[in-house]
Amino acid sequence: LFGFEVRTRESVFERLTAVWRPAAAVAAFAAILVIAALFSFKEQKNTAYRPEELARAEVDLKWTFAYIGSITRSSTRIVVDDVIPSQILLPLHEAVGAAFGKGNKK
Repeated sequence: LFGFEVRTRESVFERLTAVWRPAAAVAAFAAILVIAALFSFKEQKNTAYRPEELARAEVDLKWTFAYIGSITRSSTRIVVDDVIPSQILLPLHEAVGAAFGKGNKK
């Protein structure tokens, strides 16, 4: 219609899906861990823990959240630096340029 193909949109969607699937898997795994932790703490209200066990659990929890944060930052950096400019903005720029007759003339 305007000189660009529908396939471009599909290929962008496929590339975005390749990036967001791992990020969504990490988020789902983190949610499962948090829910499991909440339910396990509710079931064990009467159990007394030693201070060493609580300290170890706190360290493990902090490490887990730091690791998830690192993965989230890495995924965000990939999307912002690599996917958006080359897979969204460039095709959009080319499509708009083609629609107004100002294609990329080099």
